[in-house]
Amino acid sequence: MAGPASAAVIATDRPCYVENQPMLIGGQQFAPNSNYTVKTDQLFAFGNADAAGNWLSNTETAPIVVKRTTVPQPFTLTATQDGVEVATAQFNVVNLLVTLASTRGRPTGRTTWRVSGVTPGQSVYVHVRRGGKTLRNVRLGRADAPCGRLTTKQRRLPGISSRTLRRGTYDLYVDNKRTFSRSTRPQYRSSVTVFTVFR
Repeated sequence: MAGPASAAVIATDRPCYVENQPMLIGGQQFAPNSNYTVKTDQLFAFGNADAAGNWLSNTETAPIVVKRTTVPQPFTLTATQDGVEVATAQFNVVNLLVTLASTRGRPTGRTTWRVSGVTPGQSVYVHVRRGGKTLRNVRLGRADAPCGRLTTKQRRLPGISSRTLRRGTYDLYVDNKRTFSRSTRPQYRSSVTVFTVFR
């Protein structure tokens, strides 16, 4: 069995992930050639440190967040060396999610939009589509680091005026691109159905 490490440390390649996003986990200052495990809810990896006491694991993905919320959910990684706990590290996981504070009311009325899981530090857009055509591309703001979150006031159906509003279903796509593409990732999709038009 390898001798004890003086101050083993572990870290993730990001402070915040979207659920199921690939993770890179690394350890340093473990005992040379020792066995390690690293685990948290829904995640378990193991292997051997190298001769310098370092290791890297890229086989895991971020845990699934069951609760539908834009609030980051905390997780704690625990690492063992030859069966003995030696280090911990924290990270957060968010849903790729868009929520509206109120979905009832006029489609042209304003409400609070909350977004999470898009690319941090970039502009966030909502693409309003109907019948296979893009009607509007509306900038919502800029996503905060590290979890790609944004809170803003916006119409329930952004960019659509009462004059142009029609009955039927509108598809909403939220992502970081100025123009719409189905291949954009990450991308969140929802829909709004208008039953009555108010003039």
